[in-house]
Amino acid sequence: MAKRMGEELQSACQYPVQCKVGTDYLNITTSFEIAGEVITGNAEMKFFFPDTVIDDEYVEELTQDFVSKTLEHLDQYRLTNPANPGAQKVYVTTIPLVNPISQQDVEDPIMQVSVHTEVYCPTCEKIVRDNIHSSIKIDLNKLHQHKEDIIIKVIGDSLVCGDCKHVLQKEKLIMKDATSNQIIADRDVGELLLLGTMSNQGEMQSFIISAMGHEDFFHEHEEAFWNAYSYVAARKWEVFLQELTKRELAKVLPEFVTAIPVDLSKERLLLLAKGLDLNEQEKRTFWVKANQLAIHHYLFITLFGWNMKQDSLLLGPNRAEFIFRYLPMPEELKSFHHVHDSYFSNERSDEIIKLQDRMEQQQQRIRTLQQENGRLTEKLGQAYSRISEQEASSFTLSNEVRNKSDILKIQQLKGLIEELKTELTKLTPIKQEEEQVQKVVLTEEQSEDEEVRSIYEIFMGKKILILGGYRSKQSREEKEYTIYTHDARNLDPQFYELLKNADIIITLTRYISHRAMWEAKEYAILEGKRIYFTAFTNIPTILTKVAKELLEEGDKGN
Repeated sequence: MAKRMGEELQSACQYPVQCKVGTDYLNITTSFEIAGEVITGNAEMKFFFPDTVIDDEYVEELTQDFVSKTLEHLDQYRLTNPANPGAQKVYVTTIPLVNPISQQDVEDPIMQVSVHTEVYCPTCEKIVRDNIHSSIKIDLNKLHQHKEDIIIKVIGDSLVCGDCKHVLQKEKLIMKDATSNQIIADRDVGELLLLGTMSNQGEMQSFIISAMGHEDFFHEHEEAFWNAYSYVAARKWEVFLQELTKRELAKVLPEFVTAIPVDLSKERLLLLAKGLDLNEQEKRTFWVKANQLAIHHYLFITLFGWNMKQDSLLLGPNRAEFIFRYLPMPEELKSFHHVHDSYFSNERSDEIIKLQDRMEQQQQRIRTLQQENGRLTEKLGQAYSRISEQEASSFTLSNEVRNKSDILKIQQLKGLIEELKTELTKLTPIKQEEEQVQKVVLTEEQSEDEEVRSIYEIFMGKKILILGGYRSKQSREEKEYTIYTHDARNLDPQFYELLKNADIIITLTRYISHRAMWEAKEYAILEGKRIYFTAFTNIPTILTKVAKELLEEGDKGN
């Protein structure tokens, strides 16, 4: 039939024509090149060949019928586009599917849908129709197989009345249940999204492919969306909670409440939800679980199927605005998204702006904490490994006695492990502020106490590193010992070089970051260097404190 149609159409018109069989063998696509533009049509081939007919004759009969209709449509097109026959507009929408969060039930899982456009002809006083699809079969239990089937394209703004030949503007797109003949969608053609023109079929196809792949795109970016969405909802918990539908509440509550009575009203379910004693993180977890059905539905039907008025009534104004404003969107679909975005007010309150800013800061904090968590976890593993190595190397077969310094090092490493474990438990995404390390200038007022000054002899020839502060340019140079300082705000090469060269390490606990402290403490343990912790910022006071500790230990640092 495709071959015969191509031959007949080419001989009947002056335009280049092609006829191709569809991949499902249930349609033939016709395309004409007019004034450098390609105009396409579709002939459905869902026919039954009775045993009582001769196949070749029946094929010829169908071919002539389709050729006649195709030529008629071509004439109509030329009449409706005399100046620019290649500028045929293409509109796009989707077959409406029942939203799983609504209270609407589906009786028959198989949908048979017919689609046509229509307009009233005042001359003939009748409805003129242009058929798009006679029957589209959709199995609601296997929706993943029908992602492309639900997308409907409307080609052209106008049609020609077959009786009076008047050109009429298409008014309505009608979708019907082919079984019951009930209307399931009645949409104004002028309100449909403009996909493009027939002159840019490649671009239009890329839009459709992007729309069908929106769900995959979302999964690549969903963490940031869910964090932001749940963060805003947790801040306005009562308002957002009120907008959940009965089915959403019934879906999520069993994960937080035991023994929920069957078929509670939405009001009772809301009372249960409001009565939960949830912290912020639990609220956010609740919110993500409650909204997954809705988000999946809007991704599946694509933004071509979003109905702002209807969906806002179902979702509630706050949820609808956040979902349709901030759902991660492929770049190719941004122009269509802006059409939907304009449905909402462009005026955003200061409070929302602040929430958005805090959300962005939180996302950065989460990424930082995740990196720090990974780093500390790696340190923990290394510490365990070093303990094993140390224990193995210090074990003696003769008397199973370990060297005192090895025992001390092992005990220190175990202490470090416990501190690392404690620090890891603190690294949770709910922290809101970055770790702030204050910059401090070390003071150097000398004590006149001769006894105190005399104990400095313990530092003779030593290199002392103070981490967490810095000295002013006027600081004097010591002759008996050398003091180095590093504010430890950045763990640069100089930080590690000073650790390597120092004999004694002193950390200012109030002015050093956790990371710098762990690095210094680990280095001191592994290299057998003394490390001390102090809150003082006066160098003589710090040295006095450390010297007394050394004396109490009965070790002059030799």
